[in-house]
Amino acid sequence: MQSPKLSGIGDSKLLESLGISTPIHNPNVGENLQNHIMLPLGFEVKPKITTSDDFANPAVFQAAMDEYVATRSGPLTVVNASSALLSLPQVGGSYSALPENPENQAFEAERPEFAAQRTQLLHAAKAGSTPFSRGTVHAASVDARVNPRFDLDYLSHPADLDLPGYTCLTEDNVDNFIRDTLLAAYHFTGACAILPREKDRVVDKRFRVYGVEGPRVVDASVSPLIPQANPNSLVIAVAERAADFIKDDYGHEMGNVQMHDDL
Repeated sequence: MQSPKLSGIGDSKLLESLGISTPIHNPNVGENLQNHIMLPLGFEVKPKITTSDDFANPAVFQAAMDEYVATRSGPLTVVNASSALLSLPQVGGSYSALPENPENQAFEAERPEFAAQRTQLLHAAKAGSTPFSRGTVHAASVDARVNPRFDLDYLSHPADLDLPGYTCLTEDNVDNFIRDTLLAAYHFTGACAILPREKDRVVDKRFRVYGVEGPRVVDASVSPLIPQANPNSLVIAVAERAADFIKDDYGHEMGNVQMHDDL
């Protein structure tokens, strides 16, 4: 979330309005912001199945606490929340209807990067937690200590509300249900996307910022599409790859590792 505050690199109109000179104009810095959104669903469990609701009973909670303190075992050693990144088909829906929605097509007409996402979802059978909505994050002050201003713009793309398959919901109530119960993760990605220069993005395939020598962006913001899981492993892979690029650029030995720009 802080990476788009690259000094003097970004949308010149925005930065100059804050009193920041702009030697490199790149309006894509801070755009394409993505995050995972979650829809909590409640289920009634069979009697005698323990859930965290049982801890509302003081006696049950104290017994669990005593067991944990004494033996480091028991219900307090179990994570009381579970989550899953499910595809639409896994919950009974289908992505095949998305291209037929004229609202979706109109929304995407001005954003060509959605073509890659549709290919991934519809043709590669990799449909997961990949929201279509995009937000922004930009500098809010000339003072670098001031946090950036961001707008995730959740559910702005009509496809993110197109979630059929939940039998307890209807076409009349599903949109409001999603808006009222939506939860957001802390998986922010995409605001300094790695794409070819001709597509006017922010960093190249060696994580170098376009238009300047030296600076690199090495974090989750370089991913043009949010991964279908927690981005932790992505960040580790990006960091390892960037370390190799930097060592390669400065002539450091890397054992038997050979660098290829097309990887």
